[in-house]
Amino acid sequence: MTQVATPGNSVGVAGFVIGLLALLFAFIPLIGMIAWLLVPIGLLLSGVGMMNSPRGMAIAGMVLSGLALLMCFGWLLLVAI
Repeated sequence: MTQVATPGNSVGVAGFVIGLLALLFAFIPLIGMIAWLLVPIGLLLSGVGMMNSPRGMAIAGMVLSGLALLMCFGWLLLVAI
């Protein structure tokens, strides 16, 4: 009996990792500027990963990148006031 490995979604996993890093950096006030660079990359990779199956990690990457983007805008509003 031979087992065949199921194909993974490496682009979706990359989007998840970048989104997670962006969210972690977004919590740090001054270093959080790095998140402004990571968020579009995470959204792009997760969007491309949504075209492949399985989509779970790509969806999680989109959510994490979106939350990081909201956090970045929150910091921007706090600094502007």
